[in-house]
Amino acid sequence: MAKEWILNSAINRWGLQKKKMVGAVSDEIRKCSPKTVREWEEYYFKNIYPKEHLIDIGKKLYIKITEVLRAEIDDITEEDCINYVVNLVINRTFDGYMTEKKTIYEQLQDILGVKIEPAPDEWDRLFNVDFFIRIKDKYLGLQIKPGGYAFITQIIKERKNQEETHKQFTTKYGGKVFVGKLQMKEEEKAIGLLDSGLGGLSVFRELKRQLSQEQIIYCGDTAHAPYGEKNDEEILGYVLSIIDFLHQQNVKMIIIACNTATAVALDKVSQKYSLPIIGVIYPGAREAVKQTRNKRIGIVGTEVTVRRQSYEKAIREMDPSIVTFSNSCSNQIIREMEEQALQNERKITVLLRECIKPVMKNDIDTLIWGCTHYPFLEKYIKKDLDQKVRLVDPSEATVREARNWLKKYHLNNMSQPEPDSFFISGNPDLFAAITEKLLGYPAGKFQKAIF
Repeated sequence: MAKEWILNSAINRWGLQKKKMVGAVSDEIRKCSPKTVREWEEYYFKNIYPKEHLIDIGKKLYIKITEVLRAEIDDITEEDCINYVVNLVINRTFDGYMTEKKTIYEQLQDILGVKIEPAPDEWDRLFNVDFFIRIKDKYLGLQIKPGGYAFITQIIKERKNQEETHKQFTTKYGGKVFVGKLQMKEEEKAIGLLDSGLGGLSVFRELKRQLSQEQIIYCGDTAHAPYGEKNDEEILGYVLSIIDFLHQQNVKMIIIACNTATAVALDKVSQKYSLPIIGVIYPGAREAVKQTRNKRIGIVGTEVTVRRQSYEKAIREMDPSIVTFSNSCSNQIIREMEEQALQNERKITVLLRECIKPVMKNDIDTLIWGCTHYPFLEKYIKKDLDQKVRLVDPSEATVREARNWLKKYHLNNMSQPEPDSFFISGNPDLFAAITEKLLGYPAGKFQKAIF
């Protein structure tokens, strides 16, 4: 876990950055109106708190972290904490002020040709107003939000409340409240995840393990599941619609967490969109090639994935000497998960055994789960598998690839992530219930969507 993320999470968790601890820095920097960070630093230490006060907070932060998060902070020193607190209060407040000044006081104020003033704390609390414009005896309100705020689940749910407070402002002060958006930093954008239904949760689970600081926007197209029963044209249409939807959510990358959708659509959508799109087949194939010792690999998946020989082609590109054996499984397995909430475990076990048995007869030492649903079913048939057979869940390798891409382009989120959002084309309540059953915990906010 990144040091910056630990420090940021800890200082927010224990409220050490709040007004009562470091002062009303937003108000004070406006009073100071500094031209350089040095001016702001001198003003802060002279008029608000001395540097020793921030050092004390840094020490408190260090104690909190070492008491609660010891296992995760072996490389964090007291000096790191002191520097972080000083940097947060001095440099970041100054940077935020300069951004505010540039966007609000310079650009917007110049465009409108009127004076824009910061709203009192009471207006922010009661009316959700950040700035105001005075026109004679009336006021216009301005609320500034991040660029992606309109798609964040909790903002959607709070919108009615905000609209009501804006109406109250209009009633009291005579002018409307206008909502503006500031561009979200690229690294703070979410990762988009799409699947025909629940299978993508195996990739979601792995994302939470490897990239816990990232926000995930999950699209589950349960209204059209299972994709394994559809033709290529239908599947491509579904995937394009979902990617368009995710593109509107302002995501920084997309993972197609569905083998069938990857097999049919990945090449086509990668050519159409500029943002990175990762599928699950090549990472899974690469991991299987790495794992096999006798160069005999088995693959079980949906009819579409197996018919298109997607894994076989990928494996041959990497190592032509490897022999593959594949079999398509009944779509009823997915239906038992999606529609019956895994109630008939015996039926699922029988269907999965029937699918795997022909492949296992070929002396394979590696088996690829060629459908992202299947890793959740491993417990039902693990005792039937030869212990020498290595099971490959492509989600692990897929997320590693995503992690490497984020690292390469410096797009890892270092801030506190927004809650994960789930957009479901079928029944979001059923999806939420099965999700909790599969993952063992409530995963986020679920809502209906049309792709």
